[in-house]
Amino acid sequence: MKDGELSADEIIELAGSAEQSEDKKKVDEFVEWTIRKISE
Repeated sequence: MKDGELSADEIIELAGSAEQSEDKKKVDEFVEWTIRKISE
């Protein structure tokens, strides 16, 4: 893994933190956008 890349565990941890934050909506939108970009 290169510096600056997140591991799956780190992503899950960040998502878990976001679940409890007011930024959950932003995170959900970012995840959806990321999935769309990957799918293109």
